[in-house]
Amino acid sequence: MPGIFGFVSERPLGGATALARAMGALLSSHEGQRSSAVVGAGWALGATWAPGLQPDPEPSHASGTWSVATGEVYPSGDAPAVPPASPRPAILAALAADDAARLARVNGQFAGAVVDPATGQATLVCDRYGLHPLYWTQRDGVFAFASELKALLALPGAGRTLDPEGLAAFLLLGEHFSDTTLLSDVRIAPAAALLRSSGGPPRIERWWQVRYARTVRPAEEDEAAREAGRRFLRSVERQTAGTERIGIPLSGGLDSRLCLAAVPADRRPNVDTFTWGDRGCLDRAFAAGAARRCGVRHLDFDYRYEALVASAARGAWITDGLAGATDFHILPFLEDLAARSDVVLNGFAGDALLGGNFHWRRIRELSREGLVAGTFAKRNDALPLRELEAIADGPARAAARELPASFAACFEAHRQEDPLGTLDAFLLDSRVRRWTSFGTQLLRARLVSRAPFYDNDFFDLVASVRPEARTDHGFYRKVLLGTFPDVASVGWQTTGFPASWPPRVFRPAGVALRRGLGAVERLTRGAVRSPFPVARLARAFRGPLAPALHAALFDGDGPQWEVFDRRAAERIWRDLQGGADARAKLVGVLLTLRHFLAQCRGERGASPLAPDQVAITASPAAVAVRVAP
Repeated sequence: MPGIFGFVSERPLGGATALARAMGALLSSHEGQRSSAVVGAGWALGATWAPGLQPDPEPSHASGTWSVATGEVYPSGDAPAVPPASPRPAILAALAADDAARLARVNGQFAGAVVDPATGQATLVCDRYGLHPLYWTQRDGVFAFASELKALLALPGAGRTLDPEGLAAFLLLGEHFSDTTLLSDVRIAPAAALLRSSGGPPRIERWWQVRYARTVRPAEEDEAAREAGRRFLRSVERQTAGTERIGIPLSGGLDSRLCLAAVPADRRPNVDTFTWGDRGCLDRAFAAGAARRCGVRHLDFDYRYEALVASAARGAWITDGLAGATDFHILPFLEDLAARSDVVLNGFAGDALLGGNFHWRRIRELSREGLVAGTFAKRNDALPLRELEAIADGPARAAARELPASFAACFEAHRQEDPLGTLDAFLLDSRVRRWTSFGTQLLRARLVSRAPFYDNDFFDLVASVRPEARTDHGFYRKVLLGTFPDVASVGWQTTGFPASWPPRVFRPAGVALRRGLGAVERLTRGAVRSPFPVARLARAFRGPLAPALHAALFDGDGPQWEVFDRRAAERIWRDLQGGADARAKLVGVLLTLRHFLAQCRGERGASPLAPDQVAITASPAAVAVRVAP
């Protein structure tokens, strides 16, 4: 994925050039990318990117400092839509004024770094939602950072020690919820972060946090929904300006169809939509219907089950080991998207932000304390708490016992006026930013991914609506009917009924229908197939994929057995083969662990860019040299 990298040291650093080259190469994800870096006596700053797809990422010198930036910014308010621009000017202006909080007004997704050679200090920032992550490590007087964890593996000794809490969270939840990673010496910066370091541990501040202000009164919510529709139209207009080839992964859900319906009519000839799933599934039928309503080209694919095992190692590498192998749904179709698109409109987090998707029926009436426990129980869908003895690593097992308390502390750090607002703020900052974003990481390995639901103007308005008004997609439906009626009449995969039908009634009806048809499918052993599942991963894991998956997980002495009991894994495998579908997620987590832990130890393929293709000139003037592969 395109991104930035660099380091600062408390003293002159031998091997700085080789380290910068290695970091730049590790960030490369496909052929045709470029890398550029500048190296001083005890520091380096660089970027890796795909030419033509990203504005102005390279190291630049001004006012005695060097800077790099990744991502893009868009207009806001009533300003006319223009092609996305580099975030560098806004970042430099905010830091020059010593006022990072002004970045809250910058509409976009970005990360940037500035090094002052005179002081040896690095200053890092990322956008207010953390859409462009910043990973960092500090050891032996060196502070290093990168857009992806993998670039930090270039540092001597990195990747050898696992983080107990990070490993426990990944095994129990299949995701992270704080600043942890699988590695003890690597952390992720928070959203809206400002970091400063001269080689020692960084000073970290947050200059913005989401607030659910409840400033829209109930009587004003209909007009707020109409305004939200108008703002979403402007968001998509901004994010498609100047773009020749637009791709939209289109499901039978609501988020991707809103992205499609908001594309201006004069840009729809540039749009291709993509859907994959089992034959006969509602997802494919409803997506095709939305594409027809909008008059765009639509490509429809059978789900490529065989690629799940074959591409698991690549998925673990791209996502930095932070998602299970069962989550890499988009990976087998990346080349199809890249062949016809330069930019993807990503429905990322639409349901969570607009639809109250985290307001689960069973927990939303609980007390604040009960809400925390209920949310943890909901998320604990990989290794159950009662099976902690399966964790072979002692510190990780101890951390797993304390994980509910750590989860609760992180939850409380996001406290809002009401419990549902706290739930939304916490899960947007943890589950969405730390897990759901793996789809964005996969997309960025080949394309530019844009997130219209994270337009500042749109986000701020929706965050001012009562959380309970968004429950059960109530506010979402108002936006859909008021601004996007053409696609509102198309079926919704969640219910099986048109999206315009009231979800408070038809969502429970859809659940009953889904369960009933699922029972019929099981009783007839698949002779009568339910149209609801997009894909049947667990069934594939005990069907045609079982031999390859078993070999990938159990053959040899993989590093996963250093942290997880092999006999317990064999029992879990037997459960899955016996029909326990819920075991598929944990099997996917273990497969990711096998690949990523081996990759951290050097068992990985060559990067598309070799280190010697990242040419760097180190001199007193610190002049950077650009190199094409």
